[in-house]
Amino acid sequence: MTPRPLLAISLAVLIAGNLHRGSYGQVSSFPYTQNFDSVALPTLPSGWTSTRNISSLANDFTTTSSIPHSPPHAVISTNATIAQELVSPLFDFAGNLPDSISFYTRRSGSHITLVVIEASLDSGRTYNIQIGDTLTNPGLTAYVHSTFNLPSSLASSRGVKFRWRVIPAVSGTSGTFRIDNIRITAQAMHDLALTRIRFFPTRPFEGDSVEVFATVRNVGVQVAQQFSVNFYVDLNNDSIPQVSELVASDINTSPLPVSNSVDLSAPLGVFSPGEQRVIAKVVYALDQTPSNDQAHNLLVIGYPPRTIVINEIMYAPTGTEPECTLDISRNQPIVR
Repeated sequence: MTPRPLLAISLAVLIAGNLHRGSYGQVSSFPYTQNFDSVALPTLPSGWTSTRNISSLANDFTTTSSIPHSPPHAVISTNATIAQELVSPLFDFAGNLPDSISFYTRRSGSHITLVVIEASLDSGRTYNIQIGDTLTNPGLTAYVHSTFNLPSSLASSRGVKFRWRVIPAVSGTSGTFRIDNIRITAQAMHDLALTRIRFFPTRPFEGDSVEVFATVRNVGVQVAQQFSVNFYVDLNNDSIPQVSELVASDINTSPLPVSNSVDLSAPLGVFSPGEQRVIAKVVYALDQTPSNDQAHNLLVIGYPPRTIVINEIMYAPTGTEPECTLDISRNQPIVR
């Protein structure tokens, strides 16, 4: 029979790595956080994998309720003399600029091994990029917070994985190593944020024509071209802009550089005394972060100066006299 070398090589790689894999999808929404709290012990969250070098029947890294940084769970590995790995899900950085990775680790005194954090650009086949410094035993058993910048080489890659790799030590069979509260951040290439709404006049009265201003900031990493802002009066007070509540729009046609802001404005009209919630929403075709596209502010319309409005005057009647109320409007008194 003709041998199959490619199959043999593939099997050899799987056996050597001894990595237990599960089914999952790519992560493309940032920031990404993992606290290991949403699963039943001792399983790992969807997409997270571990070597099985201590036993072929169990992950080296498992979830535990013992001494988490944030209850109820953390992940833990035991025995510093055996090589072990914890591997993240697959990340898609297309359209995003990788920013940082942070996490908390806690060791027992006997866990003296080195731990490295590495990144793969080929969906976990190779790990050629070290992230930050090698982790060493800090000499205390409390949780230690680590934050590292992510290299620009990860930008636009669709097949990024991270792994925490335990390098075997000569001793420490009872040593434990915990990880918790992992956070991975990235900057969107295209992201406009609506940061402020203000009115003119700042203290409008009945009869004043009100103009609204919305401040838009470019928090992405690319120059923003044409975009607009829609202004709504929230008639049903549900804080959701609806087509029937749209009252005005303004368009920006000038390029907005990174980290710069611009004010867009439009007339709202004349309002009766009272309160109106005004919503502004930036509309940008390339925007990748809709969560910061919208803001609202309360517009308070007052009565003109020297206006007196008394809703009700009551007094305690005596004998058979009726209770009396006096409603005074700005036009004429009404006695009841």
